[in-house]
Amino acid sequence: MEKNAFLILLDDLYTKYTPNNKKDIEHIAQKYLGQELDAIYSFLVKYNYPKHPQYNPALNDVSVMKHLLKDYSEGNRTINNDSQPSIEERIKSTVVKETESKFVNTTEQLQQEISKFKIELKNEVNDVLNNLKQIDSNNGVIKLNLLYTESELKLPKAIENFNIGTRFLIKDSSNKIVALEIKDVFYDFITNEDRFVKEITIDKF
Repeated sequence: MEKNAFLILLDDLYTKYTPNNKKDIEHIAQKYLGQELDAIYSFLVKYNYPKHPQYNPALNDVSVMKHLLKDYSEGNRTINNDSQPSIEERIKSTVVKETESKFVNTTEQLQQEISKFKIELKNEVNDVLNNLKQIDSNNGVIKLNLLYTESELKLPKAIENFNIGTRFLIKDSSNKIVALEIKDVFYDFITNEDRFVKEITIDKF
């Protein structure tokens, strides 16, 4: 802290708490130059007590004292400037801003992690589906369990690769449009050890 800023701080403190002792300011500035926090701490412990008419309990907090030194280093005479927010209020404001900043950063990191997880999950699902399709084409027996019986249908081979919930339109033998849905897909790896059975259940929706 520059000596001139330190002198101004001491002058404001002495003016507020003990104006009759302002003659000591120069001596204190010389003695505590480079140890300004110690000087402020000693002064406030001595003069900022509950029965003093200018008593401010916030000023007995070391963190507030550090803000006071910072203010005067920047040319802000906060002790005798009532138009500005108090040091205590500005510390609270700083803490709130820092907390909000950490919260925003945490939220952004969480959103990034969620997006990353979604991409990884999607890739895993695609890998599983691709593996199932590969199994279907090489080692599987496809069985279609058609629950729809209102008319005769000729189902396309592409149905073998449809997933549960897939809906589709086809025409029956009389050229009538029929809406169908894959209701269930069941894999049986027990009945035949060499080849699995994939049973697809289909019905109207």
